[in-house]
Amino acid sequence: MIKTFKSVNLDQFYPIYEYIFKRNNRKIILFNGEIGVGKTTLIKFLLKMLEVQETVVSPTFSIINEYKSKDGLIINHFDLFRIKSQNEIQNLGINEYLESSNYCLIEWPDLLIDLIEEKYILTNIYRNNEIERDIEIIIN
Repeated sequence: MIKTFKSVNLDQFYPIYEYIFKRNNRKIILFNGEIGVGKTTLIKFLLKMLEVQETVVSPTFSIINEYKSKDGLIINHFDLFRIKSQNEIQNLGINEYLESSNYCLIEWPDLLIDLIEEKYILTNIYRNNEIERDIEIIIN
């Protein structure tokens, strides 16, 4: 199933949060889009809605950040931009994260997609201009 949100301003993410977390039960959520399109901005918003109290930062260098919501949900945020092979992904032990009951929010999932055995949500973000995006959500 594909749902597209057209011309979304960077401060109008609530319908996307609602669609991803209230209408679906997938724990693996993938984020695609060019550099600077707003993947991390969207993830920060989603984590805020899940009541994560910590400061959310992109795990560009750490690759994985773990957050805990106010009610104890564990959310793992991955940034696979610097990963160059499926071998590197497997060396991270990513399968253990994916098979857990925790949320996994993953930026730059291209090398990972073929390795995922669980159902997931794929979120594609397209830049219209400096403040508007089209966001396509595919439920797998």
